[in-house]
Amino acid sequence: GVQPGRAGVAAALPGPPPAAAGCQAATVEPVVAPVGGVIAYLRMHGDRVAAGEIVAEMVDAATGFRTAVPAPASGLLFSRRPTRYAPAGGRIGKIAGTEARRTGKLLSP
Repeated sequence: GVQPGRAGVAAALPGPPPAAAGCQAATVEPVVAPVGGVIAYLRMHGDRVAAGEIVAEMVDAATGFRTAVPAPASGLLFSRRPTRYAPAGGRIGKIAGTEARRTGKLLSP
């Protein structure tokens, strides 16, 4: 936004966590919801996670049943979904890892 008294000067927006800046797209792994539901994150932006560690739970709004969402790789959790609901197969976050494991259209949704 614009700061009072500084017309035309935009306030600085926070960027990615320093450890994620400059990572290669091939090292970024999406965190995918195994089932649809309300997302209950257990880890925050900037947290280091281990492969298999539970980073969120998907909560069925009708039953309250929770399904664990494990990290697909070790690395830095640097992105989370902006909404609190995700369909099955929806991306709910991204982890910047250290190994290049992806190929192809890396910038596609």
